[in-house]
Amino acid sequence: MKGHCEILIEVFDVNDNASEISISSLSVPISEGFPLGTVVALLSISDRDSGGNGQVSCSVWPPDLPFKLTSSFKNDYSLVLIGPPGCEKISEYIIVAVAQDEGNPLLSTISNLIVSISDINDNAPTFTQHDIAFMENNQLGVHIVKISALDPDMGESAQVSYWTDETHRSLSSYIFINSESSNF
Repeated sequence: MKGHCEILIEVFDVNDNASEISISSLSVPISEGFPLGTVVALLSISDRDSGGNGQVSCSVWPPDLPFKLTSSFKNDYSLVLIGPPGCEKISEYIIVAVAQDEGNPLLSTISNLIVSISDINDNAPTFTQHDIAFMENNQLGVHIVKISALDPDMGESAQVSYWTDETHRSLSSYIFINSESSNF
């Protein structure tokens, strides 16, 4: 006598895989003059588990960045410029991307992205003093005063040079200013 029976085996997924993050570039240089809405990086996340264990979400930290993570398609994201990066304040952002699944226990992965901000010449220099007094009838070539101006830009954009306005010929014939040392 022979017999058979059907055995149904159900395999349940164990949340044994952490999410994975793929970033288009881990180090991105941008200019502080880039327009808002510029895509800075592309991120793709995945998880080899199934069901809720394979459902993933992505976020970036810290939350107060001039960048925003937007979902472009299912598990693909764009890091978008949403505010002026202002090189004079912060010249480099270290952004932590976090991918997390919905399994039990929750598993997550982090990846760092560095966005370097290059300066543009977007600030005018300002003089540190506005009123200058000196005695009349000074001898020719006598040092009268040293003026100074500050420019909050960085690098070459922050270098200040000095000159007198040649349209006021009567003034420029009496006063000489050293363009680098700013001595009158």
